[in-house]
Amino acid sequence: MALLAACEHSTYDEGDGRYSYLKVDLALAHTVASGQMDYAVTDDGDSLLLSPYATAKWASKADTLYRTLLYYDVSGGQAVKPFSAAQVPVLSVRDRADVDTMFTDAVNFESAWVSRGGQYLNMGLLLKTGVKEGVDARQVIGIVRDSVGYDAQGDAVCYLTLYHRQNGVPEYYSSKVYVSVPLNGNLRARKIHLSVNSYTGKVDRVFQY
Repeated sequence: MALLAACEHSTYDEGDGRYSYLKVDLALAHTVASGQMDYAVTDDGDSLLLSPYATAKWASKADTLYRTLLYYDVSGGQAVKPFSAAQVPVLSVRDRADVDTMFTDAVNFESAWVSRGGQYLNMGLLLKTGVKEGVDARQVIGIVRDSVGYDAQGDAVCYLTLYHRQNGVPEYYSSKVYVSVPLNGNLRARKIHLSVNSYTGKVDRVFQY
């Protein structure tokens, strides 16, 4: 599960803002030192040499790979100029039997897709958030495996549900967040049925990878 601060800001700027004309990719970025990223590999398989280094205080360990939403511009040759590296929570799959209380508080669902090569299931969500005086709470988000079954064609299907606990955080405004679920073979199936409780009703998506 991932804890999300109540004052979490959107990971991008809409409209004609600072990031409007930059390229943006989900990627794995390597830290050469605490808070300093020297290269990244995007979900499309592109290797990016970052010059100057991207600064990300949340990436605190050196020589470590972090999941990030990377904004950058081409600066010439093999190097690209980074502008921002936003943290992307990586959610490990937990079995339903290991979750004491299953929370499915509503979110605004924007998108979900499997990355090229089938390494990650990515989701774009809009969470209702805000700050209330005297309340120091964080939302909790995760992914739960309900079961593994079979479809009409006899293919194994892993049924996943988005876990979301509002946890008393005020619902004043929407904040966009991306999350990634590693697809490293532990799902015990090559087909995913994802369920998300949204403010407009249940959302179901099926993915083959």
